[in-house]
Amino acid sequence: MTVDTERGPRISGGRWIDRHHGKAWLLGLAVLSGVILGPLGLVYWIAGFLMSAALALLLSCVAFVAWAVLLMAACVRFVRSLRARRKTAAGLWLAVVVGIVIAHVLFWTGKTPYGHGLFARGFITQLELWTDIDALQAWAMSLDPNDCMEDRNHDTPRPGRYLSKEEQPKVLRYLTDNVRLELDAKGRPCVRLSWDQSKAGTFGLVIGDPKMETPVSGPGMYDEQRRELRPGVYFWYRES
Repeated sequence: MTVDTERGPRISGGRWIDRHHGKAWLLGLAVLSGVILGPLGLVYWIAGFLMSAALALLLSCVAFVAWAVLLMAACVRFVRSLRARRKTAAGLWLAVVVGIVIAHVLFWTGKTPYGHGLFARGFITQLELWTDIDALQAWAMSLDPNDCMEDRNHDTPRPGRYLSKEEQPKVLRYLTDNVRLELDAKGRPCVRLSWDQSKAGTFGLVIGDPKMETPVSGPGMYDEQRRELRPGVYFWYRES
């Protein structure tokens, strides 16, 4: 194999590998992920894994700018490839352009996974590295319903009780200081874990009996949004 600094490596048969072809293929994979997961899918998963709603907002802005730049660059490459009569390269760049457009159309019409759902998946993946979700669920099911009805918080209209650090089981102590015992719609004990990130919003998990139904998300922008992750465990998010 020989290499030309302008055209890239040469393979058998005297054919040259255009460096732009490789770039287009890599971009094609990125665009494919955007079509399947949405243009912000990977961004939200990473932010969830790092347990940062603020990072999700920041990376979302960066991602939209990056997609716009990529779209313009792909259009320029497509035109240049046409003028140079490089049909394969032109086809690849055209596929990138069309893919970006499709990814955003699907995103804005709600056809790709919702950002909070991917954030939740990254979030629970991180938690599973630190704790045993099944053990938390078993602990929640062992609670006495009477222990979950000692106070009423203005953010959560349901009766419940906050646990001090000393009252929390070892499986919870290193996750969050905001742990609240509540009752589900059927009066069964469950535990609400919260992470308050100020202006970026508040999010967390509710863990209870596997038969617990995930409540429907609120209709308003600032209402609690919920997504079931597994039987008896759901993610919730509320904007500030």
